[in-house]
Amino acid sequence: MSSITDMSPEGLARTITEAQHINAAKYYLIASITMMAYDMVLTFHLEYEYIWKRKKTLVSYLFLINRYLNPCYYIITTTAYFDPSWTFTIAVAYPNIDVIFHGCILTGKPSFGNKWQMWLFAYVVFDSSVFALVLAKTLRYSRETHSPLIKTLRNDGTAYFVVIFTVNVVWLVMTFHAAETLKNINEHFSHLVSVVLISRLTIHLRSEGDRHSKETWRPGPPVPSARGRHHSNSFSGPPDQTASVSTYAGQRWARSEKGKNKSLDGVGSPPESLSTTIGPSPGSTVADLNKDVEKAGESSRIWRRSSLRYGPATPSLEDAKLLGEAITFKFSGRTMVSRIYKAATGERMYSWDQCDPSARGTPLDRLVQLYETWGRGGYGMIISGNITVDSKHLEIPGNGVIARSNSTPAHIEQFCRLAGAGKAHGSLVVMQLSHAGRRTPGYINSQPVSAGDVRSNEQTIIPYGQPTPLTKEGIAQVVEQFVYAASIAHQAGFDGIQLHSAYDSLLSQFLSTKTNNRSDDYGGNIDNRSRIIHEIIDSIRKEVKDPGFIIGIKVYLSDFRDKINDARHFCQKLQGLGLDFIELIGGDFDPPESQGHSVTPLKEVWLPV
Repeated sequence: MSSITDMSPEGLARTITEAQHINAAKYYLIASITMMAYDMVLTFHLEYEYIWKRKKTLVSYLFLINRYLNPCYYIITTTAYFDPSWTFTIAVAYPNIDVIFHGCILTGKPSFGNKWQMWLFAYVVFDSSVFALVLAKTLRYSRETHSPLIKTLRNDGTAYFVVIFTVNVVWLVMTFHAAETLKNINEHFSHLVSVVLISRLTIHLRSEGDRHSKETWRPGPPVPSARGRHHSNSFSGPPDQTASVSTYAGQRWARSEKGKNKSLDGVGSPPESLSTTIGPSPGSTVADLNKDVEKAGESSRIWRRSSLRYGPATPSLEDAKLLGEAITFKFSGRTMVSRIYKAATGERMYSWDQCDPSARGTPLDRLVQLYETWGRGGYGMIISGNITVDSKHLEIPGNGVIARSNSTPAHIEQFCRLAGAGKAHGSLVVMQLSHAGRRTPGYINSQPVSAGDVRSNEQTIIPYGQPTPLTKEGIAQVVEQFVYAASIAHQAGFDGIQLHSAYDSLLSQFLSTKTNNRSDDYGGNIDNRSRIIHEIIDSIRKEVKDPGFIIGIKVYLSDFRDKINDARHFCQKLQGLGLDFIELIGGDFDPPESQGHSVTPLKEVWLPV
């Protein structure tokens, strides 16, 4: 600034100009803070819903630091601009505050002058490089998947970066061409714009993820078709989402005693278009089906699309009567009160702790409430979703866990409540036991185990680590984990267990020749590849002495592609081991180009042995 003692006309003019620049900087800062405060008011209801009400994570804490620590700093800065005594007071009380804040946010002080130009240029180049790399990967995934999170990241992220980039470029240009006292006037505005847009992007991603979860996860009863076959809707997505949507495919209806259309599961009445023939008329197209949605509602859409895929079905009272009949398992002797069962779905309503595996997998109260609802649905059997036997090998955060490291009295008591809620109205409740193996996300375990060393090549934003083949000692430990979980399931009041050998879980990885490249007793022919399953079943029978304890299995048909004889031999061996039921599931995780051929859509079928 010009010396105040320079009383020449030129000196006075410079002093007045510099004073005007200082005032401009003050009001520019006030305008920037006002913008941020206004945005905080506009988005606070979303912040409360998606940040404050949720369990706090590292992302939550970073969001709150970004959202609230910066305003505190700028309140101090603004007050100091208008009250010079604050500048001295704050400097004495907190001598490093300016260094700390400018070091954290990578913005320089105006006093840095031209030295800041190179730093700011590097800042803009770094931001642009990171954005370009993220955008390139995001665009690649957006072409391969229709994930709403990818779409939000692509659209909002691009728009926000353009704004931040433009503001920073303007600032960079000003450092070269503006007056000395105006070079860094854009510093605070640039930072506050970044604060606002990063906060908005975080909230948008969380709200989009929440909306997507509500649209794809719909708890409800399983729905065999009118002919008693379990239909699966042509829905592309993770297995837990596929299963949950398939529970709505092929809703069954019958006439009540009063002669009115009534759902057997209490969901509601079918539209009139379903009261006679269910299925597409000759020449029906997807466009024709979409027109029916407005007339017949959601249930009609699911009915007709399922029928378009698998062919028309004509319901009859005999079909409905058959579904309502009891069925008794051959080996355990347990009886399902009806032939309708709820297949396992990824519930993700269990405790999760990123840092402490022993705090994972306890059923939450809302899951117990959900099982109470399912228990009133008239199911013959309810199968729980994806209870893992190793707290470090989860398919996704929110999975249930039964492992020695997690088995506190409170943990087991919640599983007792879960079983009791599902069994309250006569349904059998079976626990699905699983181990994710190589399908464990890298952010949960970057060094997963598997049957072999084949890394997952699924095209997804979830990173999977390079798996380590299990040693024989490791296999014995896995067998023990399944046995322990089964014993706890029996102790907690579950009627049985289902081994999860589908969706590329660890047991599926042993069965599949694509993932099992071993040359020892657990690789090669089907007897060797299925040896771990036989050992688990034998060991459970020895540990759980109850002859009425149900044991079933869920098998992945893709593991037996072009190996029909292997599938037949495997099922015959399972029957010899006294398995009560086998559930077959189709689909594939591999991208089409890695398969070399198309995969025929297969129905999900449940076959009592």
